[in-house]
Amino acid sequence: MDFIKGLWRDLRARPVDTLVRWQEQRFLWLLMAVAMGGLIILAHSFFQIYLYMAPCEQCVYIRYAMFVMVIGGVIAAINPKNIVLKLIGCVAAFLWKHYGH
Repeated sequence: MDFIKGLWRDLRARPVDTLVRWQEQRFLWLLMAVAMGGLIILAHSFFQIYLYMAPCEQCVYIRYAMFVMVIGGVIAAINPKNIVLKLIGCVAAFLWKHYGH
């Protein structure tokens, strides 16, 4: 709990420096990839398998965008201090977010 309080205190005190520091850590990118992958699995397993609902066209676009975010997060997590890999991860996360809309 102290770790989370420390992160929150740093974010409130120096938001830009804290976000730059977080982007250079593997945890943030893996958190994004795991969260998006978990949402894809949840949507598929709950709605399609448990409730027997067929996905609509928009659902397919949203899942595809989330899958691209997973790929981008994994690519950026390879070496988050490498600007090229981090840029690929950011482009995948933010650009494809709009296509899933």
